[in-house]
Amino acid sequence: MTPDGERITVSQTELTLRNELCRVAERVHAAGLVSGSDGNVSTRLADDRFLVSASGTCLGTLTPDELVVIDANGDVVEGDRRASSERWMHLAAYGQRPDIRAIIHAHPPTVVAMTLVGLSMPSDVLPETIIAFGSAPTSAYATPGTRDGGDIVRDLARNNDAIILDRHGSLTMGDTIHAAMMKLEQLEHAARIITLARQLGELRTLSPDEIGRLIDLRKAYHGGDSQSRAN
Repeated sequence: MTPDGERITVSQTELTLRNELCRVAERVHAAGLVSGSDGNVSTRLADDRFLVSASGTCLGTLTPDELVVIDANGDVVEGDRRASSERWMHLAAYGQRPDIRAIIHAHPPTVVAMTLVGLSMPSDVLPETIIAFGSAPTSAYATPGTRDGGDIVRDLARNNDAIILDRHGSLTMGDTIHAAMMKLEQLEHAARIITLARQLGELRTLSPDEIGRLIDLRKAYHGGDSQSRAN
């Protein structure tokens, strides 16, 4: 139903997307990458329409009817619940990246912990992270659930598929919700490895030549357009 009570016919494609969002949301929660009502998921339905989890929902038990359709202004146009208060981050990223079809905002524990002590994710240590998403810069801090969230990710989203949010988790993007989920898993896994390595000793960085080779591999895996944002 729309806010005015008008019944909406949901297409089969949208039903499929709703189910996929719920399946991935359950994985996010089961992996311990969110807790309670933390985190949110979204996907692009059209240039100016986005499917996003409703406010106060638990990703672990998210159902298709707990997703609402919003427009580019963040207003609910289909559904009878409030949209996630973090929709501003999603909309800011979508606005910069017409190639992006889905986004996950999560609170991966090790990633968040690194920001609490002022550590960033190195982009010259792990081959897998370079191939997966190039780099994962850390944004400035913004009060959760405010429009400021969109402001701090807007420029970073233009050139990155993974963004670390100061004290607040991560934003990962992909051409499908499954691709966004893989980046989230890889980001938290890398953060765990880096944290453990720093406890054992000084990090050893890859050579510029090797980083160049890994960037070429990323081009081969993800395409030239995707790679141009990873540098």
